Amino acid sequence: MRKVQLLFAVHCHQPVGNFDAVFTKAFERAYRPFLDALGQHPNAKIALHLSGPLLEWLERERRTFLDDVRALLARGQLELLGGGLEEPILSALPDRDAQGQLAAMRVRLNELFGVEPRGLWLTERVWEPDLPRLLAPEGLRYTFVDESHLRAAGVEGPLRGYYVTEHAGAPLALFPIDQQLRMKLPQAPVDEVLALIREAANGPERVGGAGITFGDDGEKFGLWPGTYEWVHERGWLKEFFGALAESDAIESVLPSEYLARFPAQDRVYLPSASYPELMQWALPPARARRLAELRRTLSAEPDGAADLDLLRGGSWPMFLARYPEANALHKRMLHASHKLAEAEAELGETARLQAARRELYKGQCNCAYWHGAFGGLYLPHLRHACYAALIRAENLVDAETRGEGDFIEYDEDDLDGDLRDEALLANAQVSALVDPDEGGALAELDFRPLATCLTHVVARREEAYHADLRALAARPALAKAEGAPPDIHLNLREKEPGLAAKVVDDGYRRLSFIDRFYAPGFGLDQLVRGKDGDVGEFAGKPYAIEASGVDEDGDLSASVTLVREGKLNLPDGPRTLLVEKTFHLPIDAATLEAEYILENQGDAPLAFVFAPELNLTLLSPQEPERYLELPDGKKAPLGATLNLGGTNTVRLMDEQQGVAIDLTVDREAELWSYPVETINHSEEGFERTYQGSCLIWRMPIQLPPRESARILLKIDLAKVELEPEREEPPPSEPEAPVEAGSGSEPTAEPAGEPPPPEPVPE
Repeated sequence: MRKVQLLFAVHCHQPVGNFDAVFTKAFERAYRPFLDALGQHPNAKIALHLSGPLLEWLERERRTFLDDVRALLARGQLELLGGGLEEPILSALPDRDAQGQLAAMRVRLNELFGVEPRGLWLTERVWEPDLPRLLAPEGLRYTFVDESHLRAAGVEGPLRGYYVTEHAGAPLALFPIDQQLRMKLPQAPVDEVLALIREAANGPERVGGAGITFGDDGEKFGLWPGTYEWVHERGWLKEFFGALAESDAIESVLPSEYLARFPAQDRVYLPSASYPELMQWALPPARARRLAELRRTLSAEPDGAADLDLLRGGSWPMFLARYPEANALHKRMLHASHKLAEAEAELGETARLQAARRELYKGQCNCAYWHGAFGGLYLPHLRHACYAALIRAENLVDAETRGEGDFIEYDEDDLDGDLRDEALLANAQVSALVDPDEGGALAELDFRPLATCLTHVVARREEAYHADLRALAARPALAKAEGAPPDIHLNLREKEPGLAAKVVDDGYRRLSFIDRFYAPGFGLDQLVRGKDGDVGEFAGKPYAIEASGVDEDGDLSASVTLVREGKLNLPDGPRTLLVEKTFHLPIDAATLEAEYILENQGDAPLAFVFAPELNLTLLSPQEPERYLELPDGKKAPLGATLNLGGTNTVRLMDEQQGVAIDLTVDREAELWSYPVETINHSEEGFERTYQGSCLIWRMPIQLPPRESARILLKIDLAKVELEPEREEPPPSEPEAPVEAGSGSEPTAEPAGEPPPPEPVPE
């Protein structure tokens, strides 16, 4: 009987910025027991990918795991895969960074394990036709793509072995991941999985062999809900590896071994693609639901399943169009990359610039740049980590090129890739990005000493899975095989009741200094529920830059003045108002001022409520160290909805990061504050996620004909040194002896954090 060659690839990754408790849980429930089971079955061979963030954590916290990887490499059971060091989407980077990330991973694997990777784990299997050109200089000969990638190129029949492609003469082998095998393993019983693998031997003899490929996340072997009991406690993985060793029909081989023994099945040229789920998530909600509907309809038809691959969704870059917050992060990354490249071209690779490049690579970790069925962009701590790394990179570049002292900068450039210029004001402590076309609003505010972005608030919006949430009460329980773990994509449960009623589509970017004018009777409760109430034609509308630059002859401050003439749609008819808004940044302080001049352009008195909106984030509303400090000294949680009358100041405090944000206005005003919370789907079910706090100053304004009012708002940022609480020393006890060379690994315990979210599976 002809043998089937099984190629088994496992991708293990935790994002930059994920909680240590999640790393620890993933290690204990997935990575460690998987490697232990593999070590007990010498005939089983796998291609293993350990991402850069995970390698860094393992080297720091679980070094003996790396020793075990070395032992399995020496035994010939493992082949390590390369990739971008910090798990970026390679096609989303400038070539210099994509190739730099690949080279950095190659160097890292050589340092830790003494190997040069021959294959690549392609992040989220995001394929672009020119990728072979980027991979060739690093000696990478193969990668894994989904079966659907080849179907999109018109390849028919069973997909076995590998195919070859090239770009500009650079060749690359493509191992197609079998879709059925990926869906069944490890959810299905071992006998069912083995039968599927053996079927690969059926059909005509092929010069390219009968190889069948599995490739997927290592986290599905113990970390995903229900999998630890099934895969490890009930012995699925050991049974599977044992069955492979006893099988006369299945041969476990490494990809490089397969390449050496067999030629390619054929030549193929792939279009832009990823795995089917991601391409569906990239579509707008209505189109994603329609695609899912068409797939269900086609699957129900006789032989319809064979044509499912003709239905394709969007592509990964469309996430940057669907989510302006993702585009803002991506273009922020490109700005940091360009700034670093300019410094390297002028100064060479100095130690400080090398450190900046390491930070840039961390800021390119893909998980915060997009959203599927789980987490990603909606997880504030992942966005925070990317922004922090990019800010640190720019801090290092500025320190190398400008020195350590104060400086002031003003620049106008198309920083977000929309063919329209934005305004950047920066000093050594603050970086502020103003977007004239987005209502002249503040798009980004960074506090550079703590490398923290305070404005990356994601808006509430409709997602395709919200239709499932609304139908949840009437939906019957989903059937699943007895004892098998649940399909995490179908885990439709509410982590708290009533979430469907909290789904809101804001319809705008959550920026700061959004110029709103509310009708007198419009209330905070309506705003929280997503009602508009804005009678002005200013928010989100284009402003013109009237004056800008650095005051070279005065106090060396940077400023930009924006103007817009628009309508207020009041009960007595539309009225014309001129808004002039000036952002001002001094050279030597962490203070950003916004000065407004509101001018009545009509011949009759004008009365309205001016309500500038700010959206700021301190990551979490749960920890007691993060709160609003009110004028009377009382503390309110960031998750509270507040309506404060007669105040002109409020402080947002983050004791964990050590930052205080003081907001002031030059008159008494009513302050509204409420949490911006999205309703997302995680592998645990539907849940609320805090994205930031919306703060609105409400000021009644009355203007005589042709008169104006001046209003000054200010943000002051400061590092806060908190005195540690004095504790009584514990009674002294004799120290327990520590045995050297015991091989035990420390157990990391989360300190003072809420239960962290799970890592994001595909």
